Amino acid sequence: MEKTSKNGGFSIVEIIISLLLVSVALISIASVFPRITGHKEVIREVNIAYSLASDVLESLYNQSLTNPVEAGADTCLGAVERGAVSFTACYSVNWAGSGSFMKEAFVTVKWDKLGRDHNVSLSGIVK
Repeated sequence: MEKTSKNGGFSIVEIIISLLLVSVALISIASVFPRITGHKEVIREVNIAYSLASDVLESLYNQSLTNPVEAGADTCLGAVERGAVSFTACYSVNWAGSGSFMKEAFVTVKWDKLGRDHNVSLSGIVK
């Protein structure tokens, strides 16, 4: 009887090709992480801005319960520093409609990040 040799395992070419495919996949996945980090920072800034706008709107509402808020020109509050970003909140109060006894407050929070302007706006009813 003649013995036949069966090679078990993979050839060097198969191993090199599989390593190449795995490395391409890992590099593709790794390139996504810096973009995720950048988006996370923008989301954090937007959350801070909405929180500040909500605080201003709540303050206007609470003030209107004891002392009516005057309708008129825009009013900007001082800058609020959060980390390396400076946020500025401005608001205006207008009559909610003709013949209405309610007023609507519009609050806008602005900030500049890397030379690009960003802003968020909220509105609500005050007396």
